[in-house]
Amino acid sequence: MTFSGTPSRSNSSACAWRSWCGAKRRRTPARAARMQDTFLIGLPPAHRLARAAAPISLTELAKDDWIFASKDGFLVQACRDAGFDPRTVATTTEPLATRGLILRGIGIGWVPSLHIDDYSGVAIRPLKERIRRRDIYALLPPGDRHPRARQVIDAFVETATDFPGAA
Repeated sequence: MTFSGTPSRSNSSACAWRSWCGAKRRRTPARAARMQDTFLIGLPPAHRLARAAAPISLTELAKDDWIFASKDGFLVQACRDAGFDPRTVATTTEPLATRGLILRGIGIGWVPSLHIDDYSGVAIRPLKERIRRRDIYALLPPGDRHPRARQVIDAFVETATDFPGAA
């Protein structure tokens, strides 16, 4: 028997249920090689702030059309925290599509610092505001691991340090 419901406050009830029924407790995967990715603003080349020398404030972008990966989440919330509800004109999780929409002047969008090289032609500018960073990490399954798992994690860490903006 397995417990299929998810308690609303914690998983302690689910773990207790599995233990009570004799099912094995699931072990949690381990996080390894964590780094953080920052976000910048991608602007069409003809945008009024595309050549700005100083970092841009989000409030300067309040009247612009926006391209997001989703209609909620921490990037939309960053705009709300700056005092405006962004006008979303497109949603896509594909960086290539986001780049194309920005280049064509459809809107402005967030650019992860790890993707800067993929946004050629787009004016990428830093922000004055401190924006939450995105965590990037490897999940290692519990228990015995492949003998080369450590080598893969070490290569991930080494490669990640080559990206500008990653911390």
